[in-house]
Amino acid sequence: MQELRAKGKEKKWSKEVAEIFNKELERISRINPAAAEYSVTLNYLELLLDIPWNEFTQDNFDLKRAQKVLDKDHYGLEK
Repeated sequence: MQELRAKGKEKKWSKEVAEIFNKELERISRINPAAAEYSVTLNYLELLLDIPWNEFTQDNFDLKRAQKVLDKDHYGLEK
C-alpha cells in the first residue's frame, strides 16, 4: 500500500481523480487480501497509476520517415 501511495503522489492528476484514488486506497487497506474484491480493487488502482495523467509527448507527423520505416519493416509486401 505504501508503494501505491508513493506512486500516487507522483501523478499529475486532477483533484477529483486523486480523491477517488485515495478513497479506493483506504478501502483496499480494510479488505481481506483473500477476498475477490481485493484483487479487483488492486487492479483498478494499478490501472489508475498506469494511465499517463496530464503527461504529453511530442508527436512526429513526418510521413516520409513513416513510409521509410514501414518499407524497411515490411520489405517485399505488395501495396
